Parts: sequence; structure tokens; C-alpha cells
Amino acid sequence: MDSTADIRDARGLRTREDTLRQYFGVGADTELLDSPAKRPSLTPAIADHLDSVNLEWHVIPSARVAPFDDRYCRRLYPTAPAPFHSWLSDGHSVRDRLAYGHRSHQGRLVAIESTMKPGYLPDAQQAYGSKHGFETTSDPLLRYMDHTSLAGTTRYGHKFLGLGGFVDTLTNNWRRLALLPQGYRVTLCPPVLFNLIGTLFHPEWSQTASLEVGFYWESPGSARCYAVGPNGDGDFSYVRPIEIGFDWRMLGFRIALIPE
Repeated sequence: MDSTADIRDARGLRTREDTLRQYFGVGADTELLDSPAKRPSLTPAIADHLDSVNLEWHVIPSARVAPFDDRYCRRLYPTAPAPFHSWLSDGHSVRDRLAYGHRSHQGRLVAIESTMKPGYLPDAQQAYGSKHGFETTSDPLLRYMDHTSLAGTTRYGHKFLGLGGFVDTLTNNWRRLALLPQGYRVTLCPPVLFNLIGTLFHPEWSQTASLEVGFYWESPGSARCYAVGPNGDGDFSYVRPIEIGFDWRMLGFRIALIPE
């Protein structure tokens, strides 16, 4: 076996690319990435590690292939709440904010955690890894959470500072152990990626009535946070900005690898 693996052939990526092409009506001769030559290589150790935490590689089509426009929003946010299109206090709509945040991921390769999100019960009792979430050992991130400020908890009820510190710790530790592809960092799954990957590849995420938190980094230590989730089976239209006074108790999370 070679010491590195071309990520194009890794873990069903070709099949997922074909699904994207069919959904967006793109021919096989159209490149989905902005810089296809920059596809990262994975050592066997990195590939095995990412598999162990259910990180799954996805191509995010470039803006010229799948622009975040009216057609995109009609298809992927069919039941978005009214504030999605209306002006907020800063003069922008939720849609505007999502479009801005999504630009840095269009035409790039990302890895999204595919772990099942459970239904929520009070007091943050449920663990990721199954629909009902009673078995805590099913959560592949639990062993990492236990070495941070999130120790002794499930994935629910954490606010920005704790979550930001957790993904920073994962990034630093996995880099130190040579378990991250070069040029990538760990973050929470960004909102538009949650919607796209859930709609096309993981409809089971919509089968539990629970929400997740995702964010777009704006600067070190600063991000715009959103609550995202389903409005029905296969419909990932729910998205709401998290502002002062928001109740974080019902929010879970999933991680992602994004290019820096």
C-alpha cells in the first residue's frame, strides 16, 4: 500500500461527487472544485483516524457550478422561516450572512462528521451515535471531550467559548500527532454544509427533532453562530442566528474539517 492515498479515491468520494452532479445538473466534464490540483493526500494513519470519528469527505461545488442564489435556496431551504429573507439589525438577511460564510467553502474539499444526532431530552442526557441516544459509548468524540472542559457531558448545552476551545484543542492535538491533513483545521459543521450534506447524503439527521450549532469564523476567537436543524423529514431548512439571550440547552454539535 502507498504511504499516501489520493483523496479522490477515498471512502466513496467519487460516488458522492456523482450524486452532486446529478442533483445540480452538472456534466462529468465539469470540475466541481476551484483548485483540483490541491486535493490533499492522506496517510493511512490519518485516513484511519478520520474514519474512527466518522469524518466523511465531501466536495462542495464551486460558486460557478452551484451559486447560492434564489434557485439554490428554493431547493435546499424550501421551508425556511420568514427571517431567512428579511433584514436584520445589521442590514443583512440570514440568507446574506449564510452566502457570505459559505463562500470560503465553495469549490473546496471538506470533511463532515456523519455521526447520527439523537432526539433531545431535558438536562442534555442524550449521546450522539444513535437515533435515541441512550448509549453514551456510541459517541466517537466522547474520548476527546473527556480531556477538555467538556468532560463528563454529552454534546448538548455548550456555549460558544466552550465549543471554540474544544475544536481548537482538537486541531492542535491532532496536528501534533500528525492526524490532520495539511492545511485543514477542526471546526463545527458550518450551517450551509449541514444543510447540503444532510439533504443529499444523510437524511437520517432529519428524523430526530433536535438542533445543532454551527458557525462561521470571522476572526480568531470570533464567529457568527447559528442553530440549524430539520423542519421535517429530509428538509433541513431550519436556521436561526444565535444572539444574546439564546437558550443553548437544546443544541448539539458535529465537527468538520475545513481548509484554512
